[in-house]
Amino acid sequence: MKNTVQEDWVENACKSLNQHKINYLGYDLPLEKKVDYLKRTNPEKEFYTYYGSICYKEGEQVKFYGDKKDKAYNIPKYKLTPL
Repeated sequence: MKNTVQEDWVENACKSLNQHKINYLGYDLPLEKKVDYLKRTNPEKEFYTYYGSICYKEGEQVKFYGDKKDKAYNIPKYKLTPL
């Protein structure tokens, strides 16, 4: 069934997406490729690993890549491994 309200809505929603602000990293990618991509697209951030998860410092807080923007944690820097 073509030209339904749902199809029109989805088509218009997809047109309005800014493809440059969408980041997707597959879980099956090797860590090196993920880190390379993150460093190229976010040159102002220093990335770390913490128990296998990729994170970055924002002020005194640590945020994990892929977490909601409002989540932050107090993790001492000595527990983070630089990438």
